[in-house]
Amino acid sequence: MSNAPHWSSKRSWFRTCIQFIEIYEEGKSDIFCNVQPLAYWTFEDCFDFIELYSIPAHPLHEKGYPSIGDAKDTVPVSRDKWFEYAGERSGRFQGLTDTDGEKKTECGMHVSDDGSEPAFDRDLWDERSKVEKLTERAILEDLLAHKPERDEHGKFMIVYAPWCKYCMAAENAFESFAEQAPGIAVAYRGDNDRDFVSKIGVQSFPTFLYVPGEKRDPVKFEGSEEDRTPEMFLQFYNSMEWFHKGSPDVFR
Repeated sequence: MSNAPHWSSKRSWFRTCIQFIEIYEEGKSDIFCNVQPLAYWTFEDCFDFIELYSIPAHPLHEKGYPSIGDAKDTVPVSRDKWFEYAGERSGRFQGLTDTDGEKKTECGMHVSDDGSEPAFDRDLWDERSKVEKLTERAILEDLLAHKPERDEHGKFMIVYAPWCKYCMAAENAFESFAEQAPGIAVAYRGDNDRDFVSKIGVQSFPTFLYVPGEKRDPVKFEGSEEDRTPEMFLQFYNSMEWFHKGSPDVFR
């Protein structure tokens, strides 16, 4: 491939823990680049495309395998489970665990040096959490358009992807903030709704936004990764009092 002007890849965001995959990536030389036409496709998009254009699919799909871990430890999965969160990998490596004792889902190419794997098998903030999960786009749209009562401030929202290691790292800090500021912290899963969240300023995960309501643009928390602490979140949220007086004091 040394004389090729580009390299095409089948990488897509649902197959990686990279925050955002670019469709076109510059290479290290003037003649080489990486083109990833499936960058923003979901697993379901792939099968919609196959059906729309009558493209022959891998014969193992017809036998109930959405993905293969290895020949001896992979089992068929009911098709109605394929497109659920982590459903694609749910039949892989049955009965096996990684070095952390968690269910194994990845081959050796996608594990850390210590043998641990990305946690694809759970969402963030469970039902016991003080963080309110916005489960549908319509709920987020209502929040963005909500007209606050007098002396009512907006919400502080994290737009996240459960497979993103930076989102996982921020989970406990955002939970602690939610405990200190009841009824304020909300979370929206953005990796399944990228086109929409990009319109409110989300370019990577996690993105933290103060949502003032009344269809006004959210204000982004611009702190670094080290600033993602309950104290900094609270400081940023309290600074948004000025937002409702027409002069936002954005924490940087």
